[in-house]
Amino acid sequence: MNLFIKSDIQKFLLGFEKAQEVLNNPTFWKAIASHPGFDNTKISPDEIATLLQETGHQITLEDWKPTELEAITKYRKTNAKTVNKELIHLNVRKSARSIQQIAGTIIHEGIHAIDLAHLDKTFGHAGNSRTGNENTAPYWIGDLVINILKGTYEPSKSFKYFLTEED
Repeated sequence: MNLFIKSDIQKFLLGFEKAQEVLNNPTFWKAIASHPGFDNTKISPDEIATLLQETGHQITLEDWKPTELEAITKYRKTNAKTVNKELIHLNVRKSARSIQQIAGTIIHEGIHAIDLAHLDKTFGHAGNSRTGNENTAPYWIGDLVINILKGTYEPSKSFKYFLTEED
């Protein structure tokens, strides 16, 4: 995953650094590859891990501020949105979250961007609610990032998905 950031928001910059730290952690990749299977896809976790590691396109993260009306209607719960396979918008109105949560969101949205880059494969989630999507690749892997950064990830545990402070 080749991520680049264009932001003036310190928390986004720190979240980006933490996301990069996790992307360089072999435990992260091993955890994805050894997952028993994600919901809403026929693609194996091992293949998803490979796609995330080997994708050649660049993904840019940029600040985005929904209008006040959008912020209270359409995007009131949106931390970020994947515009296309090369661009992710980080919602500046949702910067009051932990660095770990921001890093998890960055990776979650990066998975969507890579999913969009591979039209012959699909490994997203149904709808925009966490409920019912906890074991999809974007949510589960985003939660994995949070747990690794918090020091609460235990490889020996049997798990379907993680519970995070966002639940």
